[in-house]
This record gives sequence, structure tokens and C-alpha cells, in this order.
Amino acid sequence: MSPSRAAPAPGRAAEPASSAERLARAVARARRLLPAQGPIDTFVHHNTLHAFEHLPFEAAVREARDLLGGEPYLPEARYREALARGRIREADLEVELDLLEASAPDLPVEGRALRRALLLRPTDDAGGPGLAWLLADGGLARRLSPAASDEARARLVAATRAWLAPLAGDPRALGEALTGEVDPARAEARLRDAIGFTLDEAPACLWRDPEGLATQALAAACARRTGCAVVPPEPEPVRHRDRLLRLTGEDTDDLTHAALIRWVSAFLDQGVAYWPMPLRERGLLGAFVALAGRGPAFEAPALRGLGADLAEVAGHAAAAVVERVLVALGVPEAAWDVYVERTLLALPGWGGMVAVLEADPGLAPTTPVPARLIDLLAVRLLIERRVLLDVARRHLGPAARLDALPPAPPPAADPGRVAWRLRQACELVGAAAPAVLRWSDAEVAALLAEVAAFGPLERRALWHRAYERAHREQVLAALAANRGRAPARPAPLQVVTCLDERNEALRRHLEEAGGARVETLGAAGFFGLAIAFRGLDDARPAALCPVVARPTHEVEERPTDCAGVSARARLTPPPARGPWASARAVGLRALRARRRGHAGSASSRPCPSSCARSSRAPGPGRPGAWGARSCRARARR
Repeated sequence: MSPSRAAPAPGRAAEPASSAERLARAVARARRLLPAQGPIDTFVHHNTLHAFEHLPFEAAVREARDLLGGEPYLPEARYREALARGRIREADLEVELDLLEASAPDLPVEGRALRRALLLRPTDDAGGPGLAWLLADGGLARRLSPAASDEARARLVAATRAWLAPLAGDPRALGEALTGEVDPARAEARLRDAIGFTLDEAPACLWRDPEGLATQALAAACARRTGCAVVPPEPEPVRHRDRLLRLTGEDTDDLTHAALIRWVSAFLDQGVAYWPMPLRERGLLGAFVALAGRGPAFEAPALRGLGADLAEVAGHAAAAVVERVLVALGVPEAAWDVYVERTLLALPGWGGMVAVLEADPGLAPTTPVPARLIDLLAVRLLIERRVLLDVARRHLGPAARLDALPPAPPPAADPGRVAWRLRQACELVGAAAPAVLRWSDAEVAALLAEVAAFGPLERRALWHRAYERAHREQVLAALAANRGRAPARPAPLQVVTCLDERNEALRRHLEEAGGARVETLGAAGFFGLAIAFRGLDDARPAALCPVVARPTHEVEERPTDCAGVSARARLTPPPARGPWASARAVGLRALRARRRGHAGSASSRPCPSSCARSSRAPGPGRPGAWGARSCRARARR
């Protein structure tokens, strides 16, 4: 007897019963994250984080950053500029620092002072060649970082001088303190390479150039303590592209997108292309399978073998094709949700366009197409699988298999970068080399973890909270000051505008200029009339109401009999001349096809008065001359 399926826990959705249901759920999850922006014909407000509205602001922008890319906050330099000009107040910054959680108990320095210095003093998290340049050409091998304050700099130099002064008569101990080398000869060579001093000159430099010796001693001490750093594990890549990028350094999305965008743009074309894509009525996958093998589109080495793949899936449903490729890639069913989501988000603009036109085909400006997100996913995976296989076999050997790729190696440790982070933290708080050498391993690890935890993203989040606190308190103070306050008498002038933010500047200006004599009111801009309007030059009606409302009436502009000539002149302009002629012709080709029949039926007989008026102002390229010629041609017919 087969085991009975356990009931799902309260509040949790039941597991899909089949792979088809699991795939449908994965596509639905990706659809929720894609940008819901169709063809743009009217500018309206659009929340690009619509899929994260259920989350608090900071959680939403962080998750969107991980999934969609982009930056959730301004650069730190912009926030520091706002502090300098008073837009962010010192008091607000202090309040936000106080609200942070307390530091770890074994932190060797005062945590709040460290975080405040990290906020106010720009540091550089360089590594590799960038760090080598800073230390060599940037001069930071001989001088403390500019991020160190004057107070911290003086405290660090004084502590180093007090520590090295008793060692001035012992070259061996002095060399070990300055470089970490026990052998005096090696210490001498390293010291000469770093700051240009010999061990014999070092005692005099305690007074002649104490900052140079303090910098060298701190750098050596930090380098000796890099083994205490705890490197967090890197998450395993989700897509095959991410794994191959780590293994080979080659980004397969470059080749995949180059081929995919050509097909999707041709399928969604609205009259811009010279030749419309045939077989669009079959959908993107059907047209792709039927057309891809007929021309030289896949002669690229990376796509060799795609024709055979298309022959195998001809006639299959898109969901079956997607399942087939996912199985061939070795993606377990439990990971389909995340894999499909990340795959579609790799090219979010086209994915969002397809999803929007699938939900509402009427949004297409001229030609509705049978767009489906599952078709786009199938076409992408067919192309991507061939590109992945080509890259894997070129770099990993001809026997490489996509369902058995080696694990991606973790990023190589960079001891120089760890030492640089520790050195910058010490410079910010004025901790000298002897203090660094006295700290326990746990204390050094805690300090490095604190610096990593309060990284650029966390610092910008705190800056942003301080930025908003100043504005929030100003607004609330103004509201509190005017609480219960009403005008002595009704304003003689009332102005009603649309309630969206685009009219805020007008309303504020009127209220400030008119004072109590002007009262502004906000209302829905369509005034309760949900209509769709189609002008004479429009290819389709446009909804003149909020996006949440559906038009209940349609208003269409039609020319009168006497206006037939001028209407035809508007709809069929004379041939353009010049460098933009071909572009103009291409863009108007689809619209002319739709408008010609409508304009021809607008006026069925010639209008002598219109022709007379038009013929009085003839000239090449002028509407009058064009209208007169058109009217005479109709009269002859």
C-alpha cells in the first residue's frame, strides 16, 4: 500500500503533485519579480519594487539588490556631502548610532567610536593590484591613511615611539618590531624596501620621521595577525552560468543574450523592423523551432548542435521543453523555483515585457502577439544549454558534462587585504602596533568581524536613516505646529488638480504665493470618467483613467466631410527627405497600414472648398499641396 500524503502544515502551501505543477509555480514566482512595465506610450508612476511591498523598506531593498542588482542607497560620498551642507544633522547621526546593537563583548576597541569613524572617514577596501598601488605609488607604505583623524594619528605615533624607544640599542629586537623578521639581515632588507630606512637610521627616525616608523610597525603587526580572520563561506552558485564563470572566467550570458535578444525583439516587433517575423501566430517557441534551422543564425561555434536539439523538441509543448532541458542540466526538481527565477531575471527587461503582454495583449501598440513567459524560458534554455556546453568543453575538456560540473572553487584568501582592513581600523581609532600584538586571537577576529559587519551596505543604510530622520522631524514639527489651526474664513480661490506627485510643485507654489486666499484640493485626474480615447492619429485607443480602472466608454475622433483632405494629409505625410527618411518610413509603416482604411472611410467624396484653400498655398512637402493632389486623385476615380 502506498503511503498516504501528509497534510500540509497550517500556513504552508502543499507541495506540487507533479513536475508540471512545480514548473508552473516556478514560472509564477519569477513572473512576480519581473518588472511589470509594458510598451511605454504614456509616462505613469511605476513601483519597481512591487514584488517586495510586503517587506519593510530596508529588507525590501536588500532583497531586491540580491535578486535584481542595482544599488539600494546613495553612495557614501553623497551622504557625507549632505552632512556637510546640513541636510543630515550630526544629532540624527548620533541617534542612529545609539540605536545600533551593542558591540561584541571581546572587542578590543570601543565599538561606537569605530563605527562613527567608519562613517565619517572614507576608507578604501582595496586588494590585489589596487592595494599594491596604494602602498607603492599612493605612499601609504610610509604614511598613515588620510582617513585617520589628527587625534588618532597623534595617539598612534606617540604609542609607537614609546614602544620603540627602549629598543633603539638592540637592532635585532628593533628589526623584529618594525618588520616581524627575526633575522636582522632580512629585517634590514624589508625595512629599506618599505620606507627607505636602515636599522641604524631607525633610532634617529623616531624623532625625525615618527609617522613613517609608526606606519611600518603597524603594517607589520597587522600582517602578523591576519591568521585570526574568519572568512565566511561563499554561497554555492545557483545557475550553471555562475559556476562556469568562477571556473573559467567566461560569462555565458554574453553569448546567450546576443542570440536571444534578436529573436525576442523580432517576435515582439511593432512595425519597426523592415520585415515582420513570420509564424508569430505559433508563439515564440513555435516560431523559433520552425525558423531557427533555416538560415545562418546559428553558425556560431558556441551554438553548434542547436539544430539537432530543435528537431528533437519540434511539436513539444513549452513546459515539456523546459523540463527536458532542466533535466539535461542536472537541476533537481527541488531547485527549479530558484533556478527558473534567476534564469528569467538574467534578462529582466525582455522577460517583463513578455509577461505584461501575456497578461494584457491589448497593450501592444499595433500588433498583439501571443507572448508567453514559458515560451521565452524554453527558448532561452535551449540556446543557453548549447552555450554552456561549448564553454565547458573548451575550458574543462571535451568530456565535460553540464550535469556533473566540478564545484566552484571558493574565492582565494587575500592576506594582504585582511591586513589592510585591520590596519585601517587601527588607524581610525588610534591603536598602535604594540596594542595589536597584545590582542588575543579572539579579539582580533572580533574586530575584523565588526568591520565586515559594518560594511558599505550597513553604513549606507544608517546614513539613509539619518537622512530621513531630519526630513521626518521637520515635517512632523510643522504638522504639530499647525495642529487644529484652520483658516478664519473660506479661501476665495480654490484650485483642483490631480492628486499625484507631479502636481505637488504647482500646489505648493499657489499656496505659498496666495497664502490664506488660495486653497488647493486633490482629486482623481479623470474626474470619474473612465474613458478610452482614440485620436485621428492614434493606432489604438488610450485609456484616460487610472491604471486600476478599466474604461467603460470609448471616444473616437473622426473627421467631418470638409476635413477629409486635411485628415488624409495628417495620416499620409509626404515622403521625407534627408538622413532620417528611412527611419521615419520604417516607424510609420505599421501605423499607415492600420490608418489607411480608417482615413479612407472618413470622407468618401471630395471637398472643393478644401481643395481651393489648399491649392492656394502649394509647395513641395506642404500639407496643402499634398491634400490637393490626394483630393483630385479621388475625384478622378
